[in-house]
Amino acid sequence: MDSDTDVHLPSLLDLDAFSLVHVSQFLTCPRDLGRLQCTCKALHRLLQASNVWTKALKLNYGGVQLQHTAPAAAAASSSSERSVVPNKDLCRLLNRSVTEDLYPVRFVAVYTDGGVDTGTLHYWADHAFIPNSWAPFCAKYCDNVNLLAILKTGPDATAELTHRQMMIGCLKWVLPLLQQNPFPSNPETFPVTPAQLIEAAEMLSVWKTQRLESFFCQMAARAAVRDPLGLSMLRGLPAATEARNAAREGRPMDASRAMEERREAARVLGQGIQMRTWYDRAYCLQFFQQLKQQDAAGAGSAAVGGRARGLGPHQVAQVARGGRPTDDAAYDSPYVLDEMAVRSELMSSEVASSMAILHGLAVSREGRLSCPVQSGALLAGLLPPEGLQAALAATSAAAPSTVCVGPYASGAAAPQPEAGAVPMSAYEAAMRAVLEQPNVRALNDKQDAASVFSACADGQLPPWVRHVVMEHAEYIELLPPHLAAELTDADLEKIAGAGGSAQAAGGAGGAAAGGSGGAAGTSRPAAAAGAAVAGVPQLHPVIWFRFTDHAEYSRRRLSSRARALLRHVSAHCRDAADLLDTAMDRLLELLRGEVAEWTRAVAATAGGDRCPPRPESLSAVLHHAISLPDRLISLATALAVLAPELRETAGFVVSETIAEGLMAQSMAVKGDLAHVAQRLAALEQVSQAAQEQRAAVAARMGAVEAAAGAGGLPTGGSGWLDGAVRGVWRALEAEALRDESRRVRVELAAALRAQQAAAAAATEAQARRKIVTERRNEELLRRLPVQPPPETAPAAAAAAATAAVPSAPHGGASASSAAGVEAEPPPPLPAAAATLEPPPPAGWAADRLFDPDLQHDVDSGRAALPEADEDGHRVLHLAARLLFPVAANAVVFKAIRPENLMAMVGWDESEAPNVDVQYVALQGRVVRLPPGLQAVPGA
Repeated sequence: MDSDTDVHLPSLLDLDAFSLVHVSQFLTCPRDLGRLQCTCKALHRLLQASNVWTKALKLNYGGVQLQHTAPAAAAASSSSERSVVPNKDLCRLLNRSVTEDLYPVRFVAVYTDGGVDTGTLHYWADHAFIPNSWAPFCAKYCDNVNLLAILKTGPDATAELTHRQMMIGCLKWVLPLLQQNPFPSNPETFPVTPAQLIEAAEMLSVWKTQRLESFFCQMAARAAVRDPLGLSMLRGLPAATEARNAAREGRPMDASRAMEERREAARVLGQGIQMRTWYDRAYCLQFFQQLKQQDAAGAGSAAVGGRARGLGPHQVAQVARGGRPTDDAAYDSPYVLDEMAVRSELMSSEVASSMAILHGLAVSREGRLSCPVQSGALLAGLLPPEGLQAALAATSAAAPSTVCVGPYASGAAAPQPEAGAVPMSAYEAAMRAVLEQPNVRALNDKQDAASVFSACADGQLPPWVRHVVMEHAEYIELLPPHLAAELTDADLEKIAGAGGSAQAAGGAGGAAAGGSGGAAGTSRPAAAAGAAVAGVPQLHPVIWFRFTDHAEYSRRRLSSRARALLRHVSAHCRDAADLLDTAMDRLLELLRGEVAEWTRAVAATAGGDRCPPRPESLSAVLHHAISLPDRLISLATALAVLAPELRETAGFVVSETIAEGLMAQSMAVKGDLAHVAQRLAALEQVSQAAQEQRAAVAARMGAVEAAAGAGGLPTGGSGWLDGAVRGVWRALEAEALRDESRRVRVELAAALRAQQAAAAAATEAQARRKIVTERRNEELLRRLPVQPPPETAPAAAAAAATAAVPSAPHGGASASSAAGVEAEPPPPLPAAAATLEPPPPAGWAADRLFDPDLQHDVDSGRAALPEADEDGHRVLHLAARLLFPVAANAVVFKAIRPENLMAMVGWDESEAPNVDVQYVALQGRVVRLPPGLQAVPGA
């Protein structure tokens, strides 16, 4: 190829700058955009400050957009230097953070419209956002309960863990002593091994915080009076003052001084906890005494739902009048605000400069929960740039009557608002407006997948993206608003036309949706529906979920008792079949051989002076032969006893014919073998009698005469032996022992083996991993500017997805000169860069909480329930990974409906059901933006 041809080849750099920027906007992947920028210095300079990175950040990382704060923007406009929003740097930072860097993000609950059960602090909503079993959230009410939470920005995100570790470090020295029998006489100096300490710490780590505090206070009180058991706890406390003094004076630590220092520290800590528990110090709840009203159109259905969920008649009447059921308690209000969280988080200026990129969630129902959440949803969004100031300005009215629970209620001095400060009632009104916006209300009463798909089709909810059905749960991911904005009305019409007749996936886990279940929506999604309230963050639906009913799941996944019964029945059938044919044939053959050998010996010595005794080998074989039908009778009895319970708990039927046939055959064999034993005993007696008679004759006649005389048995003795031998063989040829009966035993053994194979197959099916059915809205996904990961990404693709965005050009100077653009240094970047928060410390979050196989692996034994029902509600854990991450510093968890398990758990059935949540873990990463920048929803 000559130089003239090479010069006239079309080049991307022949385009002007506006066209280049326009072309680059078609690249939505940050990695592709970085490669294009690195092709030459001209493109690197051109694209560095353009809005292409703004679009890439918005499309790939949850719809976030960075902008300068008002003071920073004013300073930049008055400065001669250009101020660049570091969208590319943030894309590079997030792209380098691989999947393994995801962790549970701490959000703090600030408000709920579902009340708090009995107004107790250890039931407050914030426990739902702490991913462990230290305390649950127990609402006062049961339907459409919303929890508003803000991203935690304070330094004490995991302070409760530190508090617990202090108590566990002390109490782990006490627990092993309580397990000693007899109790040691010197517990304060009793040696405790490291293995015992580790085991005790693991056991204490799953205790509720309230229980740990109670135990610690008891031991601290014992230590204060020098009780030996209480003093043993002091080994977990440091003696910092004595250690410092000893080091300064160059002497060893004084044991008595160190003990006194530890004892005083334990006394102070115990008294402090007794005066104000951890939750008394962490929360200050305000109950706003208004009754939450429902839509008049939904009052009738609410009353029906109240009866279906077991509400009392007076409570159903209250619901039908348009409100929630009420009691005479002082803390009956559904609207509850945590003043401490509002002051430390919502009033903080750091909220807008921090955001979480959420990639998944986990919902736990672990524990003795009487009404665990069954269906729910998550909504997420970003606070407005000015926070809630605009909403507060419109709602700063006089405070209604409130009831306070927390440090200020116990006598501590409450912080007095400054002159002109916004009252808590204004914050409550603003947060109530957040929960009353159309996007949140659109998920009310969405108890099944069919209702969600119908709402998507009607435009009440955004289009659905993915529907995943498992044995124990199902969830539906909804399209984020920043991606929904990329769809045109024509796209929506095509999606609706292609999906309008589709059906929701049935699968192994949930109820099938209706005919409109597959529709993606015929109108603009709910994110754009309804007028936005001024100053209120617009939260969008992210995911909807539903746990399978306990009864339905028990039919799919058998309880541990049912699985144990299956294993027992399988083993019993296998053992009975082996005994019936293999073992019995072998023993009968050995028995016949031993009998034949003895009877031949008896017949051979009939004329001699001594008859042979019964061989020990014959006695042993006979003993084993007689014990065999006894074992068969035991197995038949066990099958008859286990069959009804197994049919009830597992739906597995053990054939009555098999059990009855096994019992009848065993009894017949036992009877015939007993007759054989009698005949053998008779033969032995005849042989012994003949020998005694021969000895008597020899004594009377003398040895010579006896030798010259008859020389054997008296007349008729030989006939007695022959008759006894024939009796033995007739017994061995009885009906149950003859060869013709072997066919019956073989057929019965084959039926037992078939039953054993069926029980083994049922047991193996329970051991297999859960069935997962995933259906994606392919018609919708094809029209999006970004594509989700494949259903099963290969390892190579996963590794490639974690590659970093190139950060600097690697050549291309000739291309720059060909474009006629001189190379210039890139524009200045902010001095401080965005950073990722480190993951929480070990022990703060539950193990494997984002593992989708966790429910299968802890299928039994995890829920602490009464002895009468050892498994209880075994549907415990849901883990879901999002196809499209979302950016949020404010979320709403919506508990739509509970599952009423009050009768199973054993609570008072006269109480009204509520909704309980152990925790909602949000998986992602937290980004801290540099000063002067804030995260806002993408335009």
